[in-house]
Amino acid sequence: MNCIRRVLGLKSWRVRQIVVMSEWEKTQMPSDLGVPIEVSQQGIELATWKKNPADLLLSVGWHRIFRQDILEAVPLIINIHPSLLPKYRGWAYNWAVVNGDREHGLTAHIVDQGVDTGPILLQRVFSLSKFDTYRSLTRKLLDAHDDFVPELLEKIQHEGILPVAQNEEMASAPPRRLPKDSLIDPTKTLVELYDQIRASDPETFPAHFFVEGKKVCIKLWRSEKGPDEQDMI
Repeated sequence: MNCIRRVLGLKSWRVRQIVVMSEWEKTQMPSDLGVPIEVSQQGIELATWKKNPADLLLSVGWHRIFRQDILEAVPLIINIHPSLLPKYRGWAYNWAVVNGDREHGLTAHIVDQGVDTGPILLQRVFSLSKFDTYRSLTRKLLDAHDDFVPELLEKIQHEGILPVAQNEEMASAPPRRLPKDSLIDPTKTLVELYDQIRASDPETFPAHFFVEGKKVCIKLWRSEKGPDEQDMI
């Protein structure tokens, strides 16, 4: 919500409406934002935009692919993607933990007909440690939005940004990780399994294996952690 309030506070931009994907998401929005909050079901995004048309459609946390009709109608659509494109296109950012990446970040790119393939406008990089988890990576991504999105809008308005085409040779689009991907191979060492375990959520999709047909779950933790590391190993 900090990101939304900061964008609404920008003097150089006027927000015409906020669009969410479900009635539940709408109930989570503060009631004092001062702009219309619309729910747009799949396939009617263009009709929703036409209620309060604007020069820019900014996609933040939007988990749908934009259809051709809205791509043709809206002057400019910019998406905030939770990875350093062209790496991890699609809904695949937690592969950064599985792969032991030491940095991650956000990318602002122009939306085209592909999936996260459009030209890059701006990126924000932050570091990852060997103690980061799926939860801490998600937190870092959400926190990074607070400064990144207002910075992007200010640069567009006052400085202009030259779009840079993505390097297709560096592109990756691994499949979205599912709870079944938390099944580990118990014949491997803990060192080999470490990144896969910390990429699994201990509550909702824990790393696990089977003994005599019984599911055995694994949770890793450190005995001493800082106050800002509670969602880390």
